[in-house]
Amino acid sequence: MIKNYKKLDFWLVIILFSLLIFRVNTKNLLIYSPINNSITTMKKSTSSFFDTIKFFFVDYIDLVNIKKENIQLANKNRLLLIENSLISIYKIEISELKDALNLKKSYIKLNLVPIKHIVNNFTSVNNNLIAENISNEIIRKDLGIITAKGVIGITDKIQGNKIKIIPITSKEISIPVWVGKNKIFAFATGINDKKKLKLKLKYVENGVNIKANDKIVTNGYDSIFPEGIYIGKVIKVREIKNNIFVNIDVELPKKLYNDKYFFVIKR
Repeated sequence: MIKNYKKLDFWLVIILFSLLIFRVNTKNLLIYSPINNSITTMKKSTSSFFDTIKFFFVDYIDLVNIKKENIQLANKNRLLLIENSLISIYKIEISELKDALNLKKSYIKLNLVPIKHIVNNFTSVNNNLIAENISNEIIRKDLGIITAKGVIGITDKIQGNKIKIIPITSKEISIPVWVGKNKIFAFATGINDKKKLKLKLKYVENGVNIKANDKIVTNGYDSIFPEGIYIGKVIKVREIKNNIFVNIDVELPKKLYNDKYFFVIKR
């Protein structure tokens, strides 16, 4: 007898779940009317259970996404704070640099891009400086480089964020300049003097009034350096027999290459 009840309970459960799964409208089935209330209750309970699970997972996914977004925002905020700090430093240095160079009003708005000086690579084989691009600006070859002391050199090879610089002391560089208050035209050319920081002035005619301590500045004719940037001063004028030109030795500023930052002129 007990076995028969167990079988009856089993088939009753099967019928109830079948009706629930196949969503049979039990109101139209009179033979099942006694169990309508049970089925309805089961449907509500099941629906409520699955809704609860669904909402739980939706809320969980939302929380995970919010956490990821917060982490990303925190990282972006940290980077922005660092960039703002660097920008504020660069603005101060650029402002000081422009004042120190005493540029003409037409060059006050000169676009100067800071680069970080890394290496003085002065050997018997190389006569180069190495710097690192620390901004988002694109820096190309053949751009002038300066500091508060004066002209540093010209950009050469660009490899990633590394910049090879040909220094003003190199024989590869020849810059058109003005000499003295009378603005005598000449070319300042490197002689590979890595220690004494010297140049020579070329194509200055014999008899021209140039004397020691005359200031030498760029004249802007090369479209690389604007007019008026300091290069150095005359230290000696030497006449050459049977030559229409004279040799002029130029002294560059002391510790010219020792600055932490150089500045690229973008025109």
